[in-house]
This record gives sequence, structure tokens and C-alpha cells, in this order.
Amino acid sequence: MRKSMEFIAEINQGTPPFTYNDWDTEINNNPNLIKRSAQRRGINPFTGEPIVFKSAPGNADIIKNGEPIGFISRSQVDTSLLVESDSSAVDAVFEIAREVAENLGGFVAPPTSMEP
Repeated sequence: MRKSMEFIAEINQGTPPFTYNDWDTEINNNPNLIKRSAQRRGINPFTGEPIVFKSAPGNADIIKNGEPIGFISRSQVDTSLLVESDSSAVDAVFEIAREVAENLGGFVAPPTSMEP
């Protein structure tokens, strides 16, 4: 069963900006990241029926000791990457996010409010 995740940070563009190709290369080269499978099975929280959840391209699970502890996904509204963490692994996920940002030439920032 997948753990509950919380939005903890964003990885923002530096100068020069990174591209989604750079991000894909980072996913492939960083041992703490693994591409999210194109789909996974779960239970629809509203109906209780089985459902297939599809992952968008460019999303990666953050792995520690072989277990997913968070994930990084592309923002749908700008060029940042969004970082989410299992509540028990926030410090470890934040450190990995900082490493990813450094590798991409970007920086980690607190999450932007999603409220209007």
C-alpha cells in the first residue's frame, strides 16, 4: 500500500535553465531516483473499485534502501519540479531533492501555495 505523501518543496530553474531532457537524464543517472511505472493498480477512493492510475512522463520515485520514500514530478503550470515526501522521510527526501537541484543547476525552494 502506497503511503500518504506531502508536498515539501519545489526544484526551480537556475541560470541557465534546465530542460526536461536534463531532468530525464538525471532520473536515469541518479541511483536515488527511479522512473515511475507508466501505470499502477489501486483502489478508487470514491467507489472502492479497482482502478489503474497512470503516471505522467517525467515522474520519478525517490528511493532509499530499495523503498519509495517520495517522488518528484513535473509541474503542470510552470517549469519547476514538485517534491513530495512520505511524512516519515522528509529530511532524507529534502536532501535528495537538494542533490537533484544541484545536478540540474537549479535550487530547492519552499512549496508555492496551491491556493488562489
